[in-house]
Amino acid sequence: MESALAALACLVPAVAALGVSIRFLGTTQALSAVLLGMMLRAFPPLLICLLLALRGRGADYLYFVCYLILFYLFTLAVETYLLVQLAKSKKN
Repeated sequence: MESALAALACLVPAVAALGVSIRFLGTTQALSAVLLGMMLRAFPPLLICLLLALRGRGADYLYFVCYLILFYLFTLAVETYLLVQLAKSKKN
């Protein structure tokens, strides 16, 4: 159950960030889109970690936070790969 919640907490913001990045890819607002995408992707998992840290004692949510970090890094890698491939195809 912890892994599914962590995956969901990372997947939804990653899809939103990918959508923003795709929308502004190749425009003059590309840098703004990257920054907005970073905020959309990072804020929800960081907020969850903060709330868990304020609520529990150190090791209470350790497994969930580890899953959250792993899924965050995985979705970041997948999103980066997809955007690079999309940028290459738009260039040609």
